[in-house]
Amino acid sequence: MRRRATFALLAVAALVLAALAWSGRPGRNTVRPNVTPEARAAQQTGARPAETSALPTRDLFRFGDGQNAGARPAQTPTLSPAAEATVTTAPPPRVRLIGFVRTQRHLKAVVALEGTVNVLGSGEEAGGFRILELDQDAGRARLRTPEGDEIEAALAPR
Repeated sequence: MRRRATFALLAVAALVLAALAWSGRPGRNTVRPNVTPEARAAQQTGARPAETSALPTRDLFRFGDGQNAGARPAQTPTLSPAAEATVTTAPPPRVRLIGFVRTQRHLKAVVALEGTVNVLGSGEEAGGFRILELDQDAGRARLRTPEGDEIEAALAPR
């Protein structure tokens, strides 16, 4: 019984493969590209079909009135001295609180002191600046400057 089922399956597979091979032969019910009647007639006679306009029907470099615009010389705007604005930027702050870091149960502040980034804990000093107090909840740090003044640095609002 098993041999018959295997043989029947092989026979069906062979018929399917033959049908697929037969349907793929050119000239038999295959899909042809969309060919114009002029091109089909030219193929049958062996002559080349007349050149059809495959190019655009309008010149992309001409305007609607048919005149070529041509290149105009570029005009550079001239600014009067009164029109020029003087831009002044404020100098960066001496002390800027960047954020907080917690290392081994100690809270430390990430502080930019005159352009140099430092990680300092309470009581630590760098560049003459000493951290006096850190308040992570309020987002601020109190420092003593090299001149002896006490200042407060706060996180920038987001």
